[in-house]
Amino acid sequence: MKRLVALVPPAWVHLTSSHGVYAANARLRPVVLQPEPEPESATPAPTPTPLKEEAPQSAKPTRPPRRGWATLQAKTFGTEVWKCPRCGGHRRVTGRQTAEELLEKLGLLTPRRLLPPERGPPQLELSMERHAPRVTASDRQALLRADTELSATEK
Repeated sequence: MKRLVALVPPAWVHLTSSHGVYAANARLRPVVLQPEPEPESATPAPTPTPLKEEAPQSAKPTRPPRRGWATLQAKTFGTEVWKCPRCGGHRRVTGRQTAEELLEKLGLLTPRRLLPPERGPPQLELSMERHAPRVTASDRQALLRADTELSATEK
């Protein structure tokens, strides 16, 4: 998966670049590229005179209208979304439903499983007996005697 992700280009990066003679500032670019065709008539076309005074256009360019999802589906997948596959008639939107409502209406919704109640992670039992031996009162007395005998012999 990491190798596939490495092939995805970063966002907003131009993927087309020209090198060599086709580069933007190459000296030989005009020689290689075909010249633009010149207009056939040397006389400029007359400009039409406006009948009504037009309102000045704003500096902001207008965007083309956004394409609908059905148009995009037809362009991408070559399918006619609004055409009924059974009768060939024109479909229409009758209402908006969620996916669960539609599946339930068609009888395709499977019942949800009841999940067990939430709980925290299991707690480890930490007992000191497992890690260190248990010291009894008689063991303490024996340790004290050994310590006093060792300190008496060192003096």
